[in-house]
Amino acid sequence: MNSKYTLDENEGFTAMRHFLVKWSLRHGGSSDQGIQDIRMLLGEITRLKDGIPGDPASWDDWLQSIESAKANIPDNEVRD
Repeated sequence: MNSKYTLDENEGFTAMRHFLVKWSLRHGGSSDQGIQDIRMLLGEITRLKDGIPGDPASWDDWLQSIESAKANIPDNEVRD
């Protein structure tokens, strides 16, 4: 697949967060546990003034996810 986009780690992280915000807003009327989980995740990955996410471990998870994606590791083989 060819892409017109090239993102660095920070831009990709921001794009992922924006995607989750839009998804959460579109499904905002629901009291579904999944929606609540997404909103909790959004709180954890919101960047603080120093640029680090509220949950610093999420940045390490993000970088590991980039490496997994670039190595073409299928979703069902991703491990903690």
